[in-house]
Amino acid sequence: MLNKQIKLVAENKIFDKTKSDLNLRLSSLMFDSLIRLNNSYEPVMCLAESVTLDNLSCKIVIKSGVSFTDNSPLTADDVITNLDYALSSTSPYKARLSNIVGYSKVSDYEILITLK
Repeated sequence: MLNKQIKLVAENKIFDKTKSDLNLRLSSLMFDSLIRLNNSYEPVMCLAESVTLDNLSCKIVIKSGVSFTDNSPLTADDVITNLDYALSSTSPYKARLSNIVGYSKVSDYEILITLK
């Protein structure tokens, strides 16, 4: 469902027309994150089971049992689709993710992100 929501957002170019810090903040009310930072800037796992940092590599394992409202599971493919949009030239998130050099699917529930 999230994949479908992001695709719908991208197709309608909602974020392209309404770029603002407020809209980026409000999106957290609509979409869940893999991880977030608490008030002490410590990572809190949301949809991610674990995050492993090794130099400039970041391996993310998605929690099992997470599903969309249509009961389809959240997979690495969904995360990749969202990263594709977030790093596209028209995305308001692109600047915030500028340290990402690349990313790939390791397994159905694992993603590897390469950083600068």
